[in-house]
Amino acid sequence: MLVCKNADNAIRWQAGERLNHLFEERCDQLHSSSNGAALAVITDDAALTFRDLDNRANQVARFLIGQGLTSGDRVGLMFDKTADAYVALLAVLKINAAYVPLDAGFPNERIGFIVKDADVKAIVSMSPFRSKLGEFSVRQILLDTAEPEINAKKSIRLADG
Repeated sequence: MLVCKNADNAIRWQAGERLNHLFEERCDQLHSSSNGAALAVITDDAALTFRDLDNRANQVARFLIGQGLTSGDRVGLMFDKTADAYVALLAVLKINAAYVPLDAGFPNERIGFIVKDADVKAIVSMSPFRSKLGEFSVRQILLDTAEPEINAKKSIRLADG
């Protein structure tokens, strides 16, 4: 069992706790403090606060559930270095699925092996990777194409909604 401890040697991880729970806890701490606008992600295309990242990941998580993804599924993620990569990763964790990172720079044979070996149910990505994803016989979910539908989803946490 993995046990994380703080500097004071106190255990800070509990059984059943996942990364998204720790992230949400941190969001709540920052929101209740005077630092509610703390940045969580800074990329060339965007800067997201912890609250923005949490809200958007909640919307994407609801969208992924609507696409048939469920707890225990393995979901491939193929992104470049954008804020969307962090949103998708967190959204997959929020639905209790596992993410499988896929590097678009890998040869298609290698990606195909990873997808098959990990029993990936779907690949979440963006439309610039559509041609790369076309080679794999697995469901493709393109977040930028689905943006209007994602925007219509509630941004509150799944456990709260």
